[in-house]
Amino acid sequence: MGLDAVTLVHDVETKFEIEIDDRDASKIVTVGDLLDLVWKVVQKSDNSISRKNM
Repeated sequence: MGLDAVTLVHDVETKFEIEIDDRDASKIVTVGDLLDLVWKVVQKSDNSISRKNM
C-alpha cells in the first residue's frame, strides 16, 4: 500500500473514530473496497456499543 493510501486510511479512521486492521487495509484496491470495509467496521463498533448499554 502506498503512502497516499495509508494517509487516506488514517484520515478515515480519525474521521469515523474507528480502527481498521492493517491486514484488512492491505486488501483495499478500490474506493468501493474502502467503503465496504468502513461500513463493516462501523457496524461492528455500533453493535458492541449498543450491547454494552444493555
